[in-house]
Amino acid sequence: MLKRFLTLFVSVVLFFSCSSSESEEKEVDTFDRNALLTNIADNIIIPAYTDFSTKLATLTSAGTTFTNNPNQTNLDDLRTSWLAAYTVWQQIEMFNIGKAEEIQYSFHMNVYPLNISDVEENITAGVYDLDNVNNRDAQGFSALDYLL
Repeated sequence: MLKRFLTLFVSVVLFFSCSSSESEEKEVDTFDRNALLTNIADNIIIPAYTDFSTKLATLTSAGTTFTNNPNQTNLDDLRTSWLAAYTVWQQIEMFNIGKAEEIQYSFHMNVYPLNISDVEENITAGVYDLDNVNNRDAQGFSALDYLL
């Protein structure tokens, strides 16, 4: 009998001790999220995309130079500019928000795994549509990596 009483007593005490009282005040969140997000956009995301744009322009220029004059020096320059652009891409890929999300930028730039047969079919045919969903796994940095 004592065990039942003790068990009931402990249960009642635990039940009432765990309940919250209505007199507790709610915490006020004073963290300035707007300042945080503005700082991230202005000091991290925008400069990273600007750097990527510069590296991508260099890659495009190196690709054009190699296409017009294929030699080992131009191939080395193309590979170097590919690596520089790809490295910066890895830093900004996580910012898949806004316009990048809307146009599905990451699907055009870097999709895994690469479908080598699609890449080779596109080259053989000489005609391809990179906006086609079936070609998403045959373009971007992975395709350039395979070709270089």
